[in-house]
Amino acid sequence: MTRGVSAKVRWDHARRLLGPSALVGLTLAASVAAATTARRLSVDALVESADVVVEGRVEAVERVATVVDGRLVPRTRTRVAVDRCHAGSCPDVVTLLADDGPLGALRFVREGEPRMRRGQAVLVFAERRGATFRLVGAGQGAFRIGGDGPSRIVRRVGEPGVLVGEKRGVDLDGAIRLADLAAAIASARGRAEAR
Repeated sequence: MTRGVSAKVRWDHARRLLGPSALVGLTLAASVAAATTARRLSVDALVESADVVVEGRVEAVERVATVVDGRLVPRTRTRVAVDRCHAGSCPDVVTLLADDGPLGALRFVREGEPRMRRGQAVLVFAERRGATFRLVGAGQGAFRIGGDGPSRIVRRVGEPGVLVGEKRGVDLDGAIRLADLAAAIASARGRAEAR
């Protein structure tokens, strides 16, 4: 099946499933979401907002639907086995919950939410929400780790969207050595504890 035919089949299925008025609403919501901007977060802001900062490996990524206020909400649950705790009281496994994923024949995508893969080495800034955690600043709070030894580098897992505000301190938009980011996290923790 060609790509155009496949997309038409999915569109026809969605139209029959939801009806025309729901599709207009989804189209308008998608156009607004694509234009959303976020405030650029420095390492200090990420550390201040995070309950934990952990380095580890993604154990599992599950797409689930949960009931919230009587509605089905698509979610992605990502489990990270913690190898190193950079800040906070870190559990052995951090379970991240994101508001995106499949719901029936449709897939909902939250702008700027990173896509992690099983086995990927990551460093995450997360805030506790009940029994699970959420990334701080969506895509700004997740970094993939590459390389070996002292030359390991980190890059953001996904594109966090349009960021506004000036860059302060360590430049998190490109590649950075893991050791440099770890030092910046330790300095930010020290400043936060001194307040």
